[in-house]
Amino acid sequence: MSIYPCDADGSGCGEGSDDSEGREGRESSEGIKGDEGGEGSEGSEGSEGSEGPCTDCEIPEKPCVDLSIQKRHEGAFVAGGMGVFEIGVSNNSSATAYGVTVTDVLDPMFTFVSASPSPPWSCAAVGQTVTCTLAGTLPPFTSLAPIQLQVQVNDRPATPKVENCASVRSKGDDVSPKDNTSCDVVEIDLCPPIEVDLSTGVDTASGVPGSVGDQDDSWTIVAAPDSGLIGSSTILSPHPNWSPALPGSQWVGPADGATDGDGIAGFYTYESCFNLAQGFTAPTLDLSVRGDNRITAITLNGCALPVPSGGEYDSVTPIQVQENSPSCFQPGTNCVDITVWNDEGPTSLNVAGSVTAEDGQCCR
Repeated sequence: MSIYPCDADGSGCGEGSDDSEGREGRESSEGIKGDEGGEGSEGSEGSEGSEGPCTDCEIPEKPCVDLSIQKRHEGAFVAGGMGVFEIGVSNNSSATAYGVTVTDVLDPMFTFVSASPSPPWSCAAVGQTVTCTLAGTLPPFTSLAPIQLQVQVNDRPATPKVENCASVRSKGDDVSPKDNTSCDVVEIDLCPPIEVDLSTGVDTASGVPGSVGDQDDSWTIVAAPDSGLIGSSTILSPHPNWSPALPGSQWVGPADGATDGDGIAGFYTYESCFNLAQGFTAPTLDLSVRGDNRITAITLNGCALPVPSGGEYDSVTPIQVQENSPSCFQPGTNCVDITVWNDEGPTSLNVAGSVTAEDGQCCR
């Protein structure tokens, strides 16, 4: 250890000491004898003080933090929908981090919606740049609960895959800056599928079954032996002779909802309509059908669909209807019509299934 005091950066050594005028040469009356036995050398001159840094003095190292960041996402990102990024920040050092700030420059595919938790983070967006500032400090060896960054996904993204990066910084130096940035690659579902539930007795918007006596506005009676029966079908309490309703559906018919359908003999036509976006692809109608007394006809936009035998009200096996011919589907409104013949007594319809298609419009 040097006996000379040092400045904080290690310089200034030798600019003063107990003999501030410089060390006097050690005196020797005879000098130091040379190796060859000649005259001894004269005492050395006093040191004037080195101008270089003192390399052997102990200087405490400046404490440095070691922050790291991890960015990821949960679930699917769908064009036109919402997505959530998770951004985690950790202090991996024994030093306290001050002024911790996370910055995320969002791809133009995304629009900032919100960020949480707040506190401890305070987040704001200017254009595509989201900045989150931590309130207080980040103690040593501490990881924070992830920032939940919610974004709106563009409904017409230019590419199905995008990389988005976030970075973290604090006041002072970071001992390992290579882990101060984290990127997440997101694959966008550009063509979210269309799916419409056509099951009887179920709210098509919420998928929640209705109650006995409720009107089923998704299935309308458009033809009946008595014009007074035309209108919305009604969810019925099952007749003892009917097979249990197909999973996810209920029996409906032309009644006021008391018990079972009206007993007038004749043909009853039920209709359910749905919409397909311009540019749709791969449409498929997939239904299981029963009727009291029996199913006589099924059409889709006027296309007559095969009606195999069976499907009576007491049949264990319903009629299976599948149609995927593009010529039977059209952009805009599409309608399925099912005709039931009733001999006498109660009449009703039971349908379970849906129509699906790919929404090609968002891909253009």
